[in-house]
Amino acid sequence: MSITNQTDFDVLRRLYPMKDLRSKATAALSGHSHDAKSRASLLNISIPYSEQPVCATALSKGEWIFPFEESEFDHDAVIVENLENFLYSSETRRFITRACSLDTADPLVLIWGGGCAAEKEECIEFFQRFKCIHVLPDLDYEGLAIASRLAKKLGNFGKFLVPDDIDFYLSISSRHMPPKESEKLQKLSIEEPRLSPIIVKLVNAELTLEQEVYLLEPCDYDHV
Repeated sequence: MSITNQTDFDVLRRLYPMKDLRSKATAALSGHSHDAKSRASLLNISIPYSEQPVCATALSKGEWIFPFEESEFDHDAVIVENLENFLYSSETRRFITRACSLDTADPLVLIWGGGCAAEKEECIEFFQRFKCIHVLPDLDYEGLAIASRLAKKLGNFGKFLVPDDIDFYLSISSRHMPPKESEKLQKLSIEEPRLSPIIVKLVNAELTLEQEVYLLEPCDYDHV
């Protein structure tokens, strides 16, 4: 094939650019950076007794750099889905040990999952360095589906963290469940039987629960 008019060809090439998805950088040439996978990874981590979160980064597969001692990997860790719960780390640790009956000898390491971002292959490799890793999900389809997939990928998976008094938390929730979400949750219950008890409660109540509610004080829901 030959090009008879280079000027017209260049115009057409800009109007209908080819996607080059080798990297976010090459994909950005055609405005499709969001369609390409990132070569780098970043995890926000709350280490026990540290006032501020720290970051673990990997610029290439498996080559993680982290600003804490290797001994931290001897702790249990919890993947926390939402940023608010992660940033209020002291409150979240207390909630997990008090309300979710997670009995651990050492303080927990918290990791912000950021939704589906936690499922990256590089992140799974990093998570498996810890002694045991648990998941604190939103109690809705998306949150539980992410938790289910993580559990299948993690060789050191521990527990899905759900409040022991889940009936109380559902009683103060007004986040109603659409019928389509109920159907998807029931299917997920079959795929991941360990989630069946909580899914039954959610479906029967026709309610879901965002985990930020765990940060409430009694005075915040006394009126409910």
